[in-house]
Amino acid sequence: MDESYITDGGFTSISLKERTPVSVVRTFFTEEILNLITDQTNIYGKGKKRSNNQMKTNNWKDVSKKDIELFLGLIILMGVNNLPNMKLYWSKDMVFRNTFISSIMSRNRFLQIFYNLHLADSSLKIKRESEDYSKIYKVKNFTEILQRNFQGKHLYFDKFSPSLILIT
Repeated sequence: MDESYITDGGFTSISLKERTPVSVVRTFFTEEILNLITDQTNIYGKGKKRSNNQMKTNNWKDVSKKDIELFLGLIILMGVNNLPNMKLYWSKDMVFRNTFISSIMSRNRFLQIFYNLHLADSSLKIKRESEDYSKIYKVKNFTEILQRNFQGKHLYFDKFSPSLILIT
């Protein structure tokens, strides 16, 4: 039986056999979004002065788009496999250590990206007195792109079957 169909209500069901989780995420997190995150994180990482308590993540190394994809994937996995402290995924204690996560990215690199993740250039911040000022300037461009990407699309995950419903 073909698991992909359109019902009378306009719902499109897409089997996870036909669409991978990665392809669903990339429907919304497009090249434009990944480039924005990569570029802004690199700008911020290069310019940020480190305090002594973050010494291990002090030497900034530019992130690539692939680094950002891996980082975001790890964040999603951490939401599924929740631990009380983020550093525990790389623990030497086998009760907590997640060998998959620790094999994807080192703890220091993950934390370096985590501490520097940015969505907007802070140097371009508009002054409060300006009528163009927005309290959400740090995420405004990001959310506008996401909103465009979500336009006309709604997702419903059926918890009773391995289907993804994409309503267009």
